[in-house]
Amino acid sequence: MNKRIKKTRNEDMYRAILTLEDGALKGGLFSAVCEWFAGKDGAPLIKGAGIPDRFIGQDTQKAQRAECGLDMDSILDLVIDMMKIL
Repeated sequence: MNKRIKKTRNEDMYRAILTLEDGALKGGLFSAVCEWFAGKDGAPLIKGAGIPDRFIGQDTQKAQRAECGLDMDSILDLVIDMMKIL
């Protein structure tokens, strides 16, 4: 789903949406997608990975990404969990 053209797409074709953000989840794309589908019949499964609204301690980028769920293993686990639900 491309944020710039979301209104021109048919939302009925989505069964699951995963947003990955290098910024905060609150107020970002994840929030916008949730608001778009809120109250609609047959809304898809929506999950988001991004920076949580809490302090992230200093560390290497790799460790910080892992703490926020933005490393490859965490993203893969999230996708697998979503596929199990579907």
